[in-house]
Amino acid sequence: MEKLKVWKLFSFLLLHALVLFVCKDVYGQGPPENSPKARANAIRSVQNTIENFSQEEPKAFTTSDKYVRFIMAPPGTTFAVDQAYRNSPQQAATWFLSNWSGLFVNYSPKVRFEINRINNDNSRNYIRYQQFYDGIEVYGAQINIQVNSSGGIFAVLSDLMRNTQDLDTGKISLNPKITPVMAEEIAVKYLSNKHKGITFRASNTHLKIFDPKVIGWEGNPKLVYHTLVKAIKEIPNGEGIFVDAINGEIIFTYDLALHAINRKIWDSVLTSDETKYLKIDDTNLTNYPYPSYLADADQVYTDVNYVYDFYKNHHNHIGITGTDSQILISVRYC
Repeated sequence: MEKLKVWKLFSFLLLHALVLFVCKDVYGQGPPENSPKARANAIRSVQNTIENFSQEEPKAFTTSDKYVRFIMAPPGTTFAVDQAYRNSPQQAATWFLSNWSGLFVNYSPKVRFEINRINNDNSRNYIRYQQFYDGIEVYGAQINIQVNSSGGIFAVLSDLMRNTQDLDTGKISLNPKITPVMAEEIAVKYLSNKHKGITFRASNTHLKIFDPKVIGWEGNPKLVYHTLVKAIKEIPNGEGIFVDAINGEIIFTYDLALHAINRKIWDSVLTSDETKYLKIDDTNLTNYPYPSYLADADQVYTDVNYVYDFYKNHHNHIGITGTDSQILISVRYC
């Protein structure tokens, strides 16, 4: 009898251990919240919040380590927002960003977002947030959230500094070793050497974090001074220059002179004819940077500049092929 009791006790303990092992993802030993597995789980969770039935699946595009770059609910549906936070589009967007921030950037108490711009078009509202780390603006790091009239989230588009681990641990310093004046002197000297005989002046200098991955490059975040250096009288107009705030190196520049680009947005009006209706072009643009108030189309409208400038600055091509040919991009084609 005693042997039977001991065997039953052993069997119970063994079964209990197996249950804990199998269910460890549920009971406390699941994937770390900053892991790709946790983000993949979170993507499935937010997709399960869809309001209203749809036969289509939500669309999500991620980085290689499962951070979300773009996510969109099926037509006629939205991602849910707590009813207590639907009093305004910005309140709904802020709740969604706070509740699901781990989809877009790793969890860090030093990461925060501030509303940069609000626009609306009939039943659609567009809330744009600027990313900050420890109170310092992250250059170009923004997230756009589309909110419908009832406070549901239709789509989110993000370009952010996603991995802040080296900043959190102090591996990357946020204590500048040079002053803003020193950074301006370095930037002016750089441009003066590039354009002999022209007098330049630096202004509008701010401390920022520059993460190459935000603009599609490889590399680690850096603490920088971002300054605008312009010719006092002569041309060329000048450049935006990023000076490493630790060692004074020039790490990135861009031309301030605008090129003659005529961008156009057509509406196919639910047909296969992509040029059926000319909605806007640069010759009659009145509401930059939201010419169509369709976030996806407006994002392409802005980004096509970078495509043009890349081929001009790096390959001396006018257009992708060098023949000034048209760059045609289809957005939300149906």
